[in-house]
Amino acid sequence: MYPGLEHRLLQDGHLPLADFLRRLKQDGYRGVVTLELQPDALGAGDDNQVLANLRTTVDFYRRHFAWEGGC
Repeated sequence: MYPGLEHRLLQDGHLPLADFLRRLKQDGYRGVVTLELQPDALGAGDDNQVLANLRTTVDFYRRHFAWEGGC
């Protein structure tokens, strides 16, 4: 569908991941959620950029899914 654009940062993708995460939370899902990213999506080679992108990704997850007492 979008060749070469797989495994991007949550906020950069074309899938409605915020809605998906909210629905999981709404349905009471308490399992594991994993993320697979390409190194270039994280900014590999620039440690500060990688850390900033990981922080942004965790913030996105927490905003749309994390429950009280969870991650």
